[in-house]
Amino acid sequence: MNPQPLPEWGIEFKPRYLPGEMVYIKETWAQSATYIGHLVIGYKADRQARTSDRNGPIRWMSLDDNKPLNEWKWKSPSLMPAWAARSHALIVSVRPERSNLISNGDVAKEGVDNIKAFMLLWDKIHKGGLVWEKNPWVWVITLERCP
Repeated sequence: MNPQPLPEWGIEFKPRYLPGEMVYIKETWAQSATYIGHLVIGYKADRQARTSDRNGPIRWMSLDDNKPLNEWKWKSPSLMPAWAARSHALIVSVRPERSNLISNGDVAKEGVDNIKAFMLLWDKIHKGGLVWEKNPWVWVITLERCP
C-alpha cells in the first residue's frame, strides 16, 4: 500500500498495518505454571484457560480447574505476546479518516452504544492529546476474524 496523503498538510503517512496482514487479538490475560508443570494461559473475558502450545498439545479448561479466579494476576491486553493469543484476524482494508466521521454502525462495532458515549470514551483514552474536539486523523482498519 502506498502512503496516504492527508490533504491539509500535504504530508504522506504510512499505516502501521497493511491489507493482507494477519494480526492477533489482544485481551486481558494471565499466566500460571500449575497444570502438571505446563504453562497455562487464562482469559478473563470468558473465564477460560488453556495450556500453551509451547508445551505440546493444547488442553482447554475453565480457570477454576487450574486455580481459583481470585488468584490469577491479570495483565493488560497491551502486554499480551503473540504466542498467548487465542484469536487472530486478517486485515481487509486500511484507510485514513477524521475521527468525527465515525458512523453509528462503526460505533456499535467498537462495542459502544452511541456517538455521545464513544466521544466520552475517546476523550478518556486520549487525555490531553488527540481529544475528540480536535477531530484527529485516524486509520480505519477493517478486520475479518480468522477461525
